[in-house]
Amino acid sequence: MCSSEQTAPSQQPTSNTTAKLPTLAIATPYQRDGATVQNWADHNGCGSSRLSTCVEIKLTQSTERLLENCKTDPTQFLRAIKEAKVALPNGQGWEAALATKKENTDIRDLLRIYHRFECFNIYSHVVGAGYHTSMHWVRDGRSNLIKKLCEDFPDPALSLSVIGSSEATLEDKWGSDWAFSGISTFNHLPYSRCLVNRSEIFDIAVVGVPFDSLTTYRSGAREGPKAIRWASGRHLSGRSFHPSLHFNPYESWASVLDCGDIPVVPIDPVLAMKQMGDALFELLSRSTSEKSRWSHPRLILLGGDHSIVLPMLRALHKIRQEPVALLHFDAHIDTMDPDSYPRKAWKSQASEIHHGTVFWQAAQEGLLLPGHLVHAGVHGRVSSLQDFHSDDSLGFLRIPVEEMDDEGADAIIKKIHDTIGEDVPVYVSIDIDVLDPAFAPGTGAPETGGWTSREMMRIMTVLSKLDVVGLDIVEVTPAYDSAGGDTAFAAANLAYEAISMMVQKEMETSKFEADYKDQREEL
Repeated sequence: MCSSEQTAPSQQPTSNTTAKLPTLAIATPYQRDGATVQNWADHNGCGSSRLSTCVEIKLTQSTERLLENCKTDPTQFLRAIKEAKVALPNGQGWEAALATKKENTDIRDLLRIYHRFECFNIYSHVVGAGYHTSMHWVRDGRSNLIKKLCEDFPDPALSLSVIGSSEATLEDKWGSDWAFSGISTFNHLPYSRCLVNRSEIFDIAVVGVPFDSLTTYRSGAREGPKAIRWASGRHLSGRSFHPSLHFNPYESWASVLDCGDIPVVPIDPVLAMKQMGDALFELLSRSTSEKSRWSHPRLILLGGDHSIVLPMLRALHKIRQEPVALLHFDAHIDTMDPDSYPRKAWKSQASEIHHGTVFWQAAQEGLLLPGHLVHAGVHGRVSSLQDFHSDDSLGFLRIPVEEMDDEGADAIIKKIHDTIGEDVPVYVSIDIDVLDPAFAPGTGAPETGGWTSREMMRIMTVLSKLDVVGLDIVEVTPAYDSAGGDTAFAAANLAYEAISMMVQKEMETSKFEADYKDQREEL
């Protein structure tokens, strides 16, 4: 009655036909009242000599079809299982279907495999219990069926045993992280100590600048780089396909690295400025990849308070030998005259520079290009109207936060684009307090009434039309953030958006345009 050959039945099975199925070469470890697979096989007509080759299980036609699909065309097996759902009573859920006595038990077991995606639980908790549909059933035979299905099932996640490929490389086995594993680099990017490794070639580098000694209110932004990297770990670099731009910026023409932090001294601001300037110039002096048209790498700075932008602008001026345009997202203008602060009786040259005066100082040093300067999202208080007059004299255009409601995002984007221009090198500085505290509470000088994170992301699409030569995200202060790290998550995502826009800008040049067009057309 039972053949040793593992072949499909010669005739088309009909309802309630008897099908021959191969068993595992090893017997099930489960025993109950002395019953084993051997006893079950003998009871059903298979002798002991043939136990290792086959058993007979009574199957319906639909179940037989599933098994045949599994053996002959694994790619269709999932589809066949889905089709088998029609055998279940309409309106019954999974638990009800499993409990019913009216339907074939084999189909229910197959559906449970499909639904649970965990054969071990079926084997140990359902099969091992020896009780199904209000009747005792032959546990060992059923376990052989399910174990065999799990072995043949095309999805390895359903396998009872995990078998690693002998041909897999060590990189294949251990080279990938989950979002929660690995060291905290930005988006799990490769890490290099770029400042001490001059042979490192990169087009875009993420650089932490943990300095906050020049704040005028709440400190703590020195922890910003660490928090932003932690939040960025939510997305792996290999799983960073942009949903709108239709490409992964880390798998494009650009070489993107995390260069770690600049070890800035926290107790001497004058020395710290020197350290930051030298380190940033060192990184800007490095070579870019062969695919890049850029004359120097682009740095994405993670602050730190807003004073870190001054040594960055100085380094850019030194490497480019020209002033740059500025796109400044902030609740505050940061062009305050140092004398507007309460320091009349106590003055020093060092005290003129802090996070509220950096762009005033940059303008005095000739680092900025007048007429191509924009503050966007302004809604913080100033000392007097004179502060705005001083800002006007430096050549800035102010876009107050209310314009989002009055004119909309597209009008703001156009205003930024028209003021800065496409072919003018522009530095982008993002103070996270441009966002409303509901979206970014963890900052040193929060101001209510800011933009939402979605509005900010929409405005940032303008970067794909600008010649961005560097960018920072500053004033993330984790000590004041929400328990879930909302501010850090917002900052990490804005940095990713900026990198994506910068890469896309180059992809749309003649050098990459054909490949990018083909990639988008595929979608």
